[in-house]
Formats: sequence, C-alpha cells, structure tokens
Amino acid sequence: MINKFDKQNLQMLRHEINEAIKTIVDKHGLGRGSIGNIKFQADEFRCKLTVSTRAKSTLRVNVNIGEVKVGDRFKEKRTIYTITSLDNPGVFKFSVITNTGKKYKIKPEHIAQMEKL
Repeated sequence: MINKFDKQNLQMLRHEINEAIKTIVDKHGLGRGSIGNIKFQADEFRCKLTVSTRAKSTLRVNVNIGEVKVGDRFKEKRTIYTITSLDNPGVFKFSVITNTGKKYKIKPEHIAQMEKL
C-alpha cells in the first residue's frame, strides 16, 4: 500500500501503468501508448497520457526514402537497423534497434543513405 508518493514507488507505478496501457492498446488495435513525465507531491501525481492510432505507425518522409513504417529494416555496412517507433514530427528522429541489440535515434537523412531491406 502506498501512503506517500516518492520517486521509487512512482517508478514502479509507471511500469505498471505502461503495462496496463499496452494491454489496452493491443486490445483495441491502436499504435502505441505511454505516460509522460510524472510530477508529484506527497499525496498526488500528474502525468500526460499519449495514445496513437496505427495510422501514426507510418510516416512519409521527404528525403528520398518514401514511406517508412515501424518494422522497416535498413542496412549500413554490416549493421542492420530496424525501426521500432516513429517519434513526433517536432523531434523527427526514428527510434531504431540494431541487429546487435543497441538502440539509437537516427535522423531520416541518415536513413536515406542506407540500403532498404
């Protein structure tokens, strides 16, 4: 039982809330969902909830790579990058994971120079 909010129990709650959001997102066929920064006092906390439709899982980019979707794969030298999420247009970087498991954020201009698989 939580009587007072602090950083430790909010980390645990964040994980549980994100798992619950993932269950709802999967159930309704949505794209993704998450909570943002948590602001808190001893007796309450506030956060922003963001849920997107599957339509946001595809993005058209004007850097000669056309339409990019979550799951698309690109190769540069010996490294294969898989797009794991498309960030907000204001940030405009793709979250990718490599074939070795490392995670990066890459600009579309960089991906445009790679070979699409």
